[in-house]
Amino acid sequence: MLSIRGSSAIKPEGDFDLADRPDGESNLAWIDRQLKELRVPRAPATFVLLLGGTSIYDFRLQVAQSQLRHDMTPSHWSHAAIISTVSRSIGQSRLLETSLEPAEGFNLPSMYNGIQGARLSRYGDPAYYPNIALIRIPVDPKSWRGEIEGQKSILDQFREQRVVVDVPTLILEWLAFVWGAGKEGNPLLRGYGIPSAAVIESLLGASGYDICPGLDSSASSPEAIWQTAKWWQHYYTAMNLSPMATRYFVADEGEPESSTSGSPRRTAKNAAPRVAGNPRVPPPPRFLAGAKMTEQLFRRRES
Repeated sequence: MLSIRGSSAIKPEGDFDLADRPDGESNLAWIDRQLKELRVPRAPATFVLLLGGTSIYDFRLQVAQSQLRHDMTPSHWSHAAIISTVSRSIGQSRLLETSLEPAEGFNLPSMYNGIQGARLSRYGDPAYYPNIALIRIPVDPKSWRGEIEGQKSILDQFREQRVVVDVPTLILEWLAFVWGAGKEGNPLLRGYGIPSAAVIESLLGASGYDICPGLDSSASSPEAIWQTAKWWQHYYTAMNLSPMATRYFVADEGEPESSTSGSPRRTAKNAAPRVAGNPRVPPPPRFLAGAKMTEQLFRRRES
């Protein structure tokens, strides 16, 4: 089992709100609205995107994270990424991530410690990514992205050194689990964090902000980030830090209740019921054929 600590908070963080995604609105339009609301003048912040997808990859990751929930139900989240650059055309905004399904293939992850770049447009379709959350973390991006006093940035050091977090090893562990290869079970139970979350935790942790204080191990995950944003506001107050601010939309059940609060489960008032034809109900998992999977995972980057 995982060694985790629950928050003592009775109520969620005050700036943790359901933000409806009207029928027909894309994830890009939703993110654009939330960015405008969450941005604070003269207060730089790092924005983390949580996503819950419908592929078999997403499903396997969501089930693996049920160990972090007191009711043992799957997490609503399967991926995490940092919005590194916001463009006027929101779909062209850049993400910093580590995906198990990289659009351009893995190439050689050991050369850059598994760090990948992507455009936000990749996650724009709510049919493939029905669950979405945007978290404002009060960490100036310059603290992890910029050079300080002639030294390489935290990001550049992370790319070049695998001593803190060996991301290629995490990728291999999780691909084996998703594919059902080998004899090992859930990597979280063996201390291997989900790569997308492990990268973010390392970068922000090196900047002085612990986004997974409830974990005794390095087994970070999108669910752990979600739980922290929702329930750990008193911890940040005690550490003289500002808590996170979150906007979210979960298509299938409304709000996913915390695994650490002890509070009764609550359903969002405008959550969509599971009925045929409802556009808010995610489609069946999209399975990748063997040839397509090979092409997607091992295709070389086109020049």
